[in-house]
Amino acid sequence: MANLFGIAVSGLYVAQQNLTTTSHNITNANTDGYNRQRVEQEARTPIRLGDNYVGTGTVVSEINRYYSEALVNSLRDTTSEYEKLNAYQEMTSRLDGILADESAGLSPAMLKFFDSMQDLSNDPSSISARQVVISTGESLAGTMKFIDDRMNDMYQDIDRDLEAEVAEANELAQTVADLNKQITVVGNLPGSFPNDLLDRRDHAIAELAEKFDVTTALQDDGSINVFIGTGQVLVYGATANELSTQPNPFDNSRKELAITTGFGGASIQITSFIEGGRIGGLLTFRSDVLDPAQNELGRVAMVLADQMNQQHNKGYDMDNTLGIDMFTVAAPQVNNSADNATMFFDASDVVISDTSQLTGSDYRIDYDGVNYNITRIEDNQVVATPALAGFPVTVDGLTIDAPTTAGTLPGETTVIRPTADGATLFKMLIAQPKDIAAAAPLVASAANANTGTGVIELGPIPDGFDADANYTANFATNVTIEFNDPPNTYDLVDPVAGINLFNIPYTAGEQLPYTGGPPNYDPGFRINITGTPAAGDTFTIEPNIDGVGDNRNALLMGEVETNTYILGQESLQDAYSQLVSDVGAVTQRTNVNLEAQIAMRDNAREVKDRLSGVNLDEEAANLLKYEQAYQASARLIQTADSMFQTILGMLG
Repeated sequence: MANLFGIAVSGLYVAQQNLTTTSHNITNANTDGYNRQRVEQEARTPIRLGDNYVGTGTVVSEINRYYSEALVNSLRDTTSEYEKLNAYQEMTSRLDGILADESAGLSPAMLKFFDSMQDLSNDPSSISARQVVISTGESLAGTMKFIDDRMNDMYQDIDRDLEAEVAEANELAQTVADLNKQITVVGNLPGSFPNDLLDRRDHAIAELAEKFDVTTALQDDGSINVFIGTGQVLVYGATANELSTQPNPFDNSRKELAITTGFGGASIQITSFIEGGRIGGLLTFRSDVLDPAQNELGRVAMVLADQMNQQHNKGYDMDNTLGIDMFTVAAPQVNNSADNATMFFDASDVVISDTSQLTGSDYRIDYDGVNYNITRIEDNQVVATPALAGFPVTVDGLTIDAPTTAGTLPGETTVIRPTADGATLFKMLIAQPKDIAAAAPLVASAANANTGTGVIELGPIPDGFDADANYTANFATNVTIEFNDPPNTYDLVDPVAGINLFNIPYTAGEQLPYTGGPPNYDPGFRINITGTPAAGDTFTIEPNIDGVGDNRNALLMGEVETNTYILGQESLQDAYSQLVSDVGAVTQRTNVNLEAQIAMRDNAREVKDRLSGVNLDEEAANLLKYEQAYQASARLIQTADSMFQTILGMLG
């Protein structure tokens, strides 16, 4: 009789446990990270009666959760990649909108500026046309700065996002560590099944994976270690290491991700090791898209400013003086590492020698104890390895002089950003219409009495013309060329320079005046005489005084728009269009990848939910089944009690 009671009670207890577990499943059907649970029961050890074994009822052996580590890891990985692509897509779409804006973008502003230059060349004496050039130049500068400011806003937003994500990640890491501690204690108690604690821990790790790539290692005591990046320990047992944002060693305004270990408190930057999750997406966008875009915008600004300045410097303004610089050309950023103790490059140690050769890349100088290894960061190519005596060295349009303070400790580093400030410092320097040098500084003419067919034509002022070095900088001189008899030689007279050159050989179309032989005369300009001059024919080159109707330099400035100044391959519009195209292509590619990743994540979630998710219909059916089992066990107790009462009545 006692055995019958025991069997009935065991059935009642197991049915009750099944009802409890089923109810727990139902109430947590919408709980994030919850894995449905199932009561595992088995028969009790039977007792031997004679030659037979008699059952003693049932017992709960375990309460399992429907869980697959492979499915959890798959969902975690696909979610991490989704979060990365989602953050990356948000930022690339935002940048694409800034660069490609048809009204606020750079292309319309450049078109308006060069259109105004064309209008000026059509009417160089017009004060209003000159004013429009100034206005469109100021507008162009404003657009440059506007776009660069929006990029800087994105840098700041990334820094703020990093700080917020890091704060949440630290809370989650501490949650995992705390749960590890509880699980190792509770999990070792007899008959304890800490399924809910395990679910909470898995959910916390899944939320960590939304922020960066995560790997885990389960320990024998039930705790789990969490690693990020390329193996940096975030959680070790019941200890959580702390993440933080720290200033970039080369730029205090830029945040980097760092981790402080609990083993001695050492803090190391791990930005370059993080790939997945939202943090990985933000960091990848910053380094792979935003930095190159700002550099390229700066390069366009610097090439435009420099080429316009060079040409403007060769013209005459309305005051009969050579043109001043039209735009500012930014100097390179020179950033020594905060860890440098001996090696320091100063801003004056790096100058731009040729804007047309700029690549848009940043450069790193690493001192190894003997040489200064200069690496182009864009493609990680070492472009020069000078020793101290090997400076100055020129690479990609940059001339780098010896450091102001020479390095003595290997491992010290300096980063040079040649074009980073190009757009934000691009400004219009001309405020007065009269200061626009639309005219060429010289005029050449043939004497009215000439009888030959010779025609004189002035060439442009050559590149590299130094106004201080060439005595004719103010062009306050008249140079006379007179052909001899027979007219295959000519004499050249420059009274200001005291130059008298006789019987210089003449070849039609050859550049004049004569620059070879003693006294190496070079007036700083070139002319061409074609045709057949007659003996005694005279040609004169003189300053273009009050040549307000002259448009020759304005025409040459207008050609800056289409000349291939960037590495000899691209025009300014081509370069900016390529930037817009590159960012647009990245945005489109990211959109496609994001859609595919959403499908992969949803599929991984669906597969996991089929195993671990709560099916309310199934649980409702189980509820009825276990309720009936409970009622049956209760009826069995009643039956056993009735039998016991009958026996007592017979005895009594």
